[in-house]
Amino acid sequence: MFSHIQFRPGYPEISCQNKQFSVIPKLNIFIEGSSNVQFYPGIEPKPDEIRFEKHRISAANNSELLTLLDSGCIKTVVLIGLTTSRCYFIDSTTID
Repeated sequence: MFSHIQFRPGYPEISCQNKQFSVIPKLNIFIEGSSNVQFYPGIEPKPDEIRFEKHRISAANNSELLTLLDSGCIKTVVLIGLTTSRCYFIDSTTID
């Protein structure tokens, strides 16, 4: 399974109280369909692999991840991530 972060235009998913994401609307980044939400060439999901969107730091918070794991009876997960500024994206998902 592959997750990536993206938002609708206008960022309705970002709370005005979210200090960590408050800069995203100012930078006008991570808008669905834009080039900066695409997977890197060579590590993108194959056509038969599941993709899901996330709107929080944790891939488990308010996303389809837990439903997909439960539906697939998946009990073991290996987390691998790529981030440009912080390593707690993986930490947050692991804790959740």
